[in-house]
Amino acid sequence: MYDQIMTEVCNWCIRFLYKASDYLGMSYEEINVWLFIIIQPGLIIYFFLSSCKWKTKYLKIKTEQIK
Repeated sequence: MYDQIMTEVCNWCIRFLYKASDYLGMSYEEINVWLFIIIQPGLIIYFFLSSCKWKTKYLKIKTEQIK
């Protein structure tokens, strides 16, 4: 059951990427590179740095409230 669902989800995503490649005029492989080599790691780094910034602000506010 689980394998079948995962196969269907994977196949749907592949079909979506092929349709997106036709629409964007890029190959399936180019879209994969953009999504999984450039955009996804970029978002991970961005959200990590944003959370570090948020934590620094939070700790600064927290220490100011204690004083």
